[in-house]
Amino acid sequence: MTGHYGEGVDNPCDTREWVEVILESKEFRDPSIWSSPKMSADLLLTRRDSAGQDPLAPYLWENAEAFATLTPHFDHGPYGKNSKQITYAVITDSRAHLSARPFRLFSVSLLIFGLHFCVAISDSAGTALSPAQHLWDDLGVLGRIVWRLTHELGPADLGQDPTARELNEHSVSALQAGNIGSHEEHPGVPHPFPVYEVSMGQGDRRWHTRGQRIWSSLSEYLPARGSELWHALDRGSGKVVALKTIWRSGVLKIHDTVYEHPGVAQWDFGADVVFPDTGLEDDGAPQVLPHV
Repeated sequence: MTGHYGEGVDNPCDTREWVEVILESKEFRDPSIWSSPKMSADLLLTRRDSAGQDPLAPYLWENAEAFATLTPHFDHGPYGKNSKQITYAVITDSRAHLSARPFRLFSVSLLIFGLHFCVAISDSAGTALSPAQHLWDDLGVLGRIVWRLTHELGPADLGQDPTARELNEHSVSALQAGNIGSHEEHPGVPHPFPVYEVSMGQGDRRWHTRGQRIWSSLSEYLPARGSELWHALDRGSGKVVALKTIWRSGVLKIHDTVYEHPGVAQWDFGADVVFPDTGLEDDGAPQVLPHV
């Protein structure tokens, strides 16, 4: 099944489709993730244009918008007597999904177990499940879930951080044309597509990522830090900096004090991110360090 993105996204003509994971049993590990766990998902929801020439592309977590896990018996589902295996599989796949997708706040998955189904949403704090519903009695609900996943939901609805916006090729070309000096000043830092414009959810400071991520954590357990590290261009100063994004519990303080020690990168700026138009903090904490 395929569908079109909703309005207001950079690539409204892209389509999504469910791809069956039919690689050699469940021994496949995503080669793009260091120490990647085995993939347990049975279906991946991907953008049709993400396949390219690489035959493995449809099976990479970085190209997955969501995923589905199937089991033939209710007792093997999350509300059954033997729920440990599917619960562990969903959490493990969600960890890999969150690690592979840049600026991802949560991961969405559809679970079908026997004649029942539910939706799981996982973030760095844990996993929440919707109530179990019956395939035939609630077939309309299942249809609406699948329709919205494939046709209506935008990137932010599926977990993309709304304060980190992926720029289209036209925007990237305009940035390159307007910042020739900054690009020549740091020739060793690549600037390929995709590029993300990162903000704090408020204020006018903006950073543009450059190249692939330097680091993305794959935590063994939840809750996790969910840290990412990028080269980024500070739009205000024109300097290339190290941009670090982490998830933190509300009871913990931003760990800016660690950068007071000798031999550690100099702290430039950092704060909790605020969701646009809501004033609510998303517990992500971008921190900016001068690029060395």
